[in-house]
Amino acid sequence: MKKCFYFEKIVRDGLIERLRRVGGTGCVRELSHDETIRELKKKVLEEAQEVAGTSSMEELVGEVADLQEGLEALMKHMEVKQSDIDKCKAKKFAERGCFGTVVYFNSVTVPVGSSIDGFSVDGYLSGQPDVYPEITEELLGGIGKCDTPAEKVFEWHIARLCGGCSPVARFIEEVKIAPPSLVHNSSVTQLKVVVNDLILFDRALPDMIKMGYRPIGENGVPNRRLFCFVDDEFSADIHCFVE
Repeated sequence: MKKCFYFEKIVRDGLIERLRRVGGTGCVRELSHDETIRELKKKVLEEAQEVAGTSSMEELVGEVADLQEGLEALMKHMEVKQSDIDKCKAKKFAERGCFGTVVYFNSVTVPVGSSIDGFSVDGYLSGQPDVYPEITEELLGGIGKCDTPAEKVFEWHIARLCGGCSPVARFIEEVKIAPPSLVHNSSVTQLKVVVNDLILFDRALPDMIKMGYRPIGENGVPNRRLFCFVDDEFSADIHCFVE
């Protein structure tokens, strides 16, 4: 007995023979040029997603090989030269830098209508709200208590981790010039926060760690949650107390 499955995607041409060896077949149809380009783009996206899902060096090497194979096929059928790719890479490197140093933005603050070299940064970010949601009072529950960059970023992070409902009741104070931090060994912001529920922070702890927060615990002060955070926009020791 045999089973038949819809497949609907481009595969390596060697799969025809491999299927034949086990008594299988593939229903092949010829694609138009436009269909070929469309399906190769889908293949590249599929392989990129598989690269993202790897968990070992062996898997990574194999999936990167598939991704490069897909990209080379797409370049071939779109008649893109490697030399053109290399020139474009060099130009972008000179103008914008590279990814290798791993600069990670948690948030970006830009003036309304701002542009860089003629490129509208504000328009680009605002035009993709699903990808780059704006940090607004409405998004944070309309509490309207965030005044400084440190407060805004912290409020935004916690609201996202807690399903859009922030446990922050109010900010007590933010001391700009503070004594040396417990972790940073430099003068950083000391952000004191009153929250409705410490349990929400405890539940969100694994995700907070992924976002760059370092938990210190009570650290000698009952019913406190102390976090240290370092970001391009601010560095802070964040002291959370229950309401």
